[in-house]
Amino acid sequence: MNINRRVIGNLSLGIGTLLSALGHASIAAAACPNPPAVPSAAVLVLLDRSGSMAGNGKCTDNTVKRKWECGVNDAHSWIANNDPSKERAYFVWQFATQSDPNVTTVQDNGSSNQGYCEDEAFSKLTPTGPLIGPLVDDASTPLAGAYCDAVDFLLKYRASLKIADLPLYIKLESDGLENSTPITHACHGDDLGSANFVPARPVVLKPSDSPPTADGLILGSWEAQMYDAAVSGKVHVYPPLDPGAFISPNIDDSPVITNVTFIDDFIQSSAFAAQRVVRPAGADSFMQSGMFALAAAGITALSPNDELVKFFSGMASRSGARLTRFGSGVVPPAGDPTGFHVLPGDADDNGCVNSADFNLLKAAYGQKAVAGNPNAIAADLNSDGVVNSNDYLMLSAQYGKGCSQTPSPLPVLGNALFGFEDASKWSSTVPLSISASKHSEGSYSLKVGGSGWREVKSITFNSALFSGVTSKLGLDVLIPAAPSNPAWLGQVLVFVNAPSAGINNLSLGSVELTGKPLNTFSTVQFAIPANVRAAMTSARADFSVKVVVNANDANYELDNLRFQ
Repeated sequence: MNINRRVIGNLSLGIGTLLSALGHASIAAAACPNPPAVPSAAVLVLLDRSGSMAGNGKCTDNTVKRKWECGVNDAHSWIANNDPSKERAYFVWQFATQSDPNVTTVQDNGSSNQGYCEDEAFSKLTPTGPLIGPLVDDASTPLAGAYCDAVDFLLKYRASLKIADLPLYIKLESDGLENSTPITHACHGDDLGSANFVPARPVVLKPSDSPPTADGLILGSWEAQMYDAAVSGKVHVYPPLDPGAFISPNIDDSPVITNVTFIDDFIQSSAFAAQRVVRPAGADSFMQSGMFALAAAGITALSPNDELVKFFSGMASRSGARLTRFGSGVVPPAGDPTGFHVLPGDADDNGCVNSADFNLLKAAYGQKAVAGNPNAIAADLNSDGVVNSNDYLMLSAQYGKGCSQTPSPLPVLGNALFGFEDASKWSSTVPLSISASKHSEGSYSLKVGGSGWREVKSITFNSALFSGVTSKLGLDVLIPAAPSNPAWLGQVLVFVNAPSAGINNLSLGSVELTGKPLNTFSTVQFAIPANVRAAMTSARADFSVKVVVNANDANYELDNLRFQ
């Protein structure tokens, strides 16, 4: 197994999130014939389809469905709430024990293993689509092997594209059982929770000063293998695969960011708890079998105090993502990092998506949703582990849902407006779209279509959104990689309006782009006169900005309008 690049994954151990979170019915089933030639990220959906997933549980909307069906729904919703630019490539895998004992997954990788676009992935992830029922009726589940195979596939996919920093995500939907990864597999391991822990391979204890792994996990367990693959992009190898080897070659200490959804109660939780007292012969006194550095992972008090919940929550957190869990009908208490929102977008869980939810999101913007930060956990509406523009876009789509009275208009988020994170806050006579492939800050830039003189106008907003006003305005501009006339790359102009201050379509100047580098962002500056600075600092409710791109080609990109 060759785990040597960064993979981002979301562990979902719970019953599915609402399919209606972003109005999926409006999404055409086959609007995109192919995945993007240069994707902004690669996402592998890893669905547990073993027999135990045929049981019922309560989805986040409190409807009773089979666990595999809720997992499909949850993966569908997670994609919708994390890829508004639709620039990612998707792979859909299922795992259960196959007729060939050495095979852990059924893989759907699209044409030439290049994946699917978002709309095609949606067509795969519907309860009435091709993923109907469990793959097998028994409870044999190669969870660790399937996960490690998914990591390996994504790393090879990224290497084939020659994009070293391409983000890789895994969205895992499972009920937490591992019992059938083949012994010949690099991620095979014995269950440390077994009362009769007798490893099939010699146990290798992790020295306290060894390279990063799950502190306290016994090398040789599937938990240690899976954790290492997630947080450090490496896996330990044991006899008989490679006698004497300690760590697999070609490692780079990169985390695999994994979002996990736990569906219903973890099947293996009761056995896993026994790891705290089971110690193989020769275990050093410092080692608590099955426990790892929860404090470093940001995992403290969880409800219930379940060791397997802690393991997967720590694994997801250390890799840069989140564990969510549902299915029993019990909603985790406020501040629990594994919690979810019954009504999508409802950060304060009062049943109405309104300005109070916006204020929570605004206060936590840019923060990580980890234990000890309950506001960020609440504001991480899409459960990806961080509060960012995707949460704001989700809240915008849900605004007013569940409310008995129409709420006040959705406030403008300065980060989204000035960061060009939300295309709906800008208008033009040419196509505009957000792009995740390249951006100088935040999650997206604004791609400008058409050619010639193109005016890109902001919504009207209150200038109180401005902070730290100075005498210079900066704007990041990306010039396409292959301009039709390299001798003239165009120009960018900025205009401002504040009619109540007597400012009407006032030009702040123009900047020539010829000589700027291609296919990367360059910062251009504009001087701000005193009367405009005064309007910017006096809460004018009729302020707006217009950016003009005057060039021969389409696909110039704008980002990060700010004071310098």
